[in-house]
Parts: sequence; C-alpha cells; structure tokens
Amino acid sequence: NNFVFVHLRPFSPEEAEALFGQMLAGTGVAFSQVEKDHIYSLAGTHPLLLQAAASLVFDAKLGRTRPVKDFAAIRAQFSDLVEHQFKDFWKWSLDREREILLQLACCHEEALTQLEAWAAERENLLRRGLIALSEGGHYSIFSSVYWQWLIDNLYRLEEIHPPASPKVRHLQVQLKAHQRRLEILEEQKARLGAQH
Repeated sequence: NNFVFVHLRPFSPEEAEALFGQMLAGTGVAFSQVEKDHIYSLAGTHPLLLQAAASLVFDAKLGRTRPVKDFAAIRAQFSDLVEHQFKDFWKWSLDREREILLQLACCHEEALTQLEAWAAERENLLRRGLIALSEGGHYSIFSSVYWQWLIDNLYRLEEIHPPASPKVRHLQVQLKAHQRRLEILEEQKARLGAQH
C-alpha cells in the first residue's frame, strides 16, 4: 500500500466562509457571527480543525432556534477531539519554530526578537497557520485552544518528537549509557556486599 500525505494549508477567510456555506447547505441551520467567531477562535482557518469545530457547533444547534451559548462545553469537546492534531503540529515543527511557539504562548518579550531574527521559521509558522498576524502587526498563536495546549503541556513537550529525529536518537544513546552505568554500579554494589 502506498499512502500520500497531503498537508493542507490554512484557508483564506473567504475559503473558510465557503466551507461553512457548503457544510450548512440544505440543513436549515445558519451560524451567527458570534458562533463563527468562536469557531475561528478554536480552529483558526485550518480545514480539518474548522470542520471539527463547526461540526460541534452544528450539533449543539440541532433542534434549537436560539444561538449556542455553552461555548465552554464545545471548547472542551474540541480540545479532546483534536489533541492528536496539536501533537502533530508540535512534532513536525523545527526546534526554532517550537521555541517561537513557546515564547508566544508564554508572552515572553524574546518572541518578538526571535520572530525578527528567524524570518524563515516565522514565515513557515505563518504558512502552516500555527501563528497569526493581526491587522495591528501583532503575532499570536492561531488558536486559543492550541495556546492552552502548549501551556498545559509545557513541561512534557520535549517528549513529543518526530520519529527517528536526531534528538530521539541522541536520547536513546544517552539512555543506553545511563543503563550501562547503572549495571556497573549494581555489579560494584554486589561485589562490595559480598566482601562484607
């Protein structure tokens, strides 16, 4: 079996609105601007994430004539639904891109310096839709949920690496060295115990 991986880029605002139109066609359901704004806050304009967020809002609206009000429940469902995607965003980011993401998530002043100094990484993050540039010229994480995911996982993000990355190989070598040292210490302990 051969599989082709296609990395979809974020939609333009017009394409995102067209997606809503296609999804809602013939359903008798329409999203209010508040609901759309909430969907964008969750998903940015990533095609897969937009579909997931819009689906949750759609399901919440079924059978109602009023707008959705329980956005906290939708946010929690969305977070659970797309966590694997957030892990992939992190896993496939380069080290400098990760550093920029963490600096932005933590609101560190160094983020602006890095965004200027690392133009290639900044442009790649923008192209991938992981950061957004506001009309006022401010950079931010594309999604409030991804921002929260970064903060919540701050101390375990180093565990998430691409398969067979140099960092993983380096960690594997270090682990084997530590295991060997532990074996030597256990042998020494056994010898010393036997002498007493």
